[in-house]
Amino acid sequence: MGSLSNEGLPQSNELIKPIQGKPAVPAEENSTQMVNLAVGKGVCLRGSFNAPNKTIVAGLIEGNLITKELLVKEYGEVQGQVDCQLADIAGYVENDLQIHIALTLRASAVITGNIFLPRNYY
Repeated sequence: MGSLSNEGLPQSNELIKPIQGKPAVPAEENSTQMVNLAVGKGVCLRGSFNAPNKTIVAGLIEGNLITKELLVKEYGEVQGQVDCQLADIAGYVENDLQIHIALTLRASAVITGNIFLPRNYY
């Protein structure tokens, strides 16, 4: 049997410095870092919500929502009034949708309420 060697390992009197590296995904590209509310498929939330950054909906929100950026996935649903800066809708929104900057509607989007856009949008 061979013996174990401490060769190449730091000695107790040596400082061990952490390895500094870049994250795998830059912060500006890591969309989950700024998400305040994520509703997964099969999840239902009831109530009024105020998420200061981004909200991603793949499940169901029953209630009003105020957020900076909204992403409603293809099978996501929001049943209540929405007030946001940016919205990207591929799912279902029932009730009024107030947009302050920009709105993207995907082919699968269904909105059954009023859409309010900034005056200079069109």
